[in-house]
Amino acid sequence: MNKRRDIESINYLSPLQEGLLFHAVSDAAADPYFTQTGFVVDGQLELDSFEQAWYQVVERHPILRTGFVWDGVKQPMQVARRGVRVVLAPSLQATGNKR
Repeated sequence: MNKRRDIESINYLSPLQEGLLFHAVSDAAADPYFTQTGFVVDGQLELDSFEQAWYQVVERHPILRTGFVWDGVKQPMQVARRGVRVVLAPSLQATGNKR
């Protein structure tokens, strides 16, 4: 029985996930599996609507609410949480486009 209401599921890592975690933890600065993508939005962005859409996506797909736990446990696990809120912040960098 799960006593913590914010935890949806707990699973042990697959051998592949254990390898990915090992590489990420052993040298976080050189993590070959980390990928980040950015986009420039041209025009007005309704941030509240965009944030709500992301909230619905995250609520629908548990993998987007999942993190690894390895400190203080015998075997690494992945934990999916409930009620995760995505908070987006617009970039403050000017694009150089003046309208």
